Amino acid sequence: MRLVVAILLVFTALVSVEFLFAYNNKTRLEGKYVGTWKDHPEGRHVMTFMAVIALVVTVSAMGSVYVLATGSLTPLWFRIIQIVCFVGVPMVILWRRRILTVVQKQGEYRDREEEGRRQG
Repeated sequence: MRLVVAILLVFTALVSVEFLFAYNNKTRLEGKYVGTWKDHPEGRHVMTFMAVIALVVTVSAMGSVYVLATGSLTPLWFRIIQIVCFVGVPMVILWRRRILTVVQKQGEYRDREEEGRRQG
């Protein structure tokens, strides 16, 4: 079972890091340059969110491989690194929640405007 978990963690780490490289490239839509992730707040959030996921999963994969290879628990310093890396998860989730709140408020404003135009 530990081997399966280690394989899944390593695969997820590789895929998430590959995403970061792919997403970092210039974005094109129908042959036209439309910018990079740095050009838009949503793009910066996606990059940060995926970077945090990649970091947490990569460190977890390293720990899982260590346990498999040595048969012992990871050292205390490594567990501290895991905790520090995981701190980013609630931060990016709260950032996403803020984005959601802003978008919802914009939608409510547009809905009220549209309703006012229909009534007026």
